[in-house]
Amino acid sequence: MIYLYTTEPDDRCHEVSKGIYGRPVNTSDQPKLRKLGWVSKPSNLTVTADVRNEKEASEERQEEAEVSDLEVWSAAYEQKFGRKPHHKMKVATIRRKVEESYDNNSV
Repeated sequence: MIYLYTTEPDDRCHEVSKGIYGRPVNTSDQPKLRKLGWVSKPSNLTVTADVRNEKEASEERQEEAEVSDLEVWSAAYEQKFGRKPHHKMKVATIRRKVEESYDNNSV
């Protein structure tokens, strides 16, 4: 078993460096993956700027979505309970508490 590297990861890969992924590969799977462009040295791969920029943009979009969710649910929590949520509360916890309070009031 050896490590092979690629710029197009599958579900078993881990990130070695920006845009380069690797994983251990069984001897019987090596020829198939090498035909798909996998290599034994990460230095043999070239990462295009597009791959790097796409990944960074995706991470930024995800962070923006999390921030907007936090703002929305924090406002709903504050409206419902009359105070801001604790600064360490996660978005999922805030959301659950708001939804539970509405469920309990509707019964």
